[in-house]
Amino acid sequence: MKENYNQEPTYIGLSGWLILFWVYLIIGILSSIFILFSIQNIYNSDLYLNFALAESVSYINGVKEIIIANIIYAILSIPLLLYLFVAFRKKLAIFPKHMSIYLVLPPIASLVLYFMQASLKASPQLLNNLYETGGTLFVSMGNLTGGILASIILILYLRTSKRAKNTFIN
Repeated sequence: MKENYNQEPTYIGLSGWLILFWVYLIIGILSSIFILFSIQNIYNSDLYLNFALAESVSYINGVKEIIIANIIYAILSIPLLLYLFVAFRKKLAIFPKHMSIYLVLPPIASLVLYFMQASLKASPQLLNNLYETGGTLFVSMGNLTGGILASIILILYLRTSKRAKNTFIN
């Protein structure tokens, strides 16, 4: 029996670079749920007690709003990520368009948080303590730039990939 090795590869199915979207959705859902479960810890943490309470010695106006913005973003992300997860699993034709829309949201949210951070008025030492204590609640320019670049690359892949066009057809 003679095998033909000159066949065109089939670009269909949830493989190749599409796996990145699967991982992205899983991580997004888990991190949003983690933020929601850690709300109680946030309000009992050094971050909140030292920097967000007006009675605190090291109070910085605007920190409480940044914490609340992160929580609201996590709450709004969960249903959208679950919807995208289902659309991905069912290979719905609307997935690439809706995922592209969603991929624009994290950089916009990060940009808003970045400008909220930039408006914080405190000594450099106090701000350093805040950023060390706050961890992932605060956005650096590197994280912002990386998020924008990743979103652009993923959106371009969804728009131009043969595999994405042939997979999401339901």
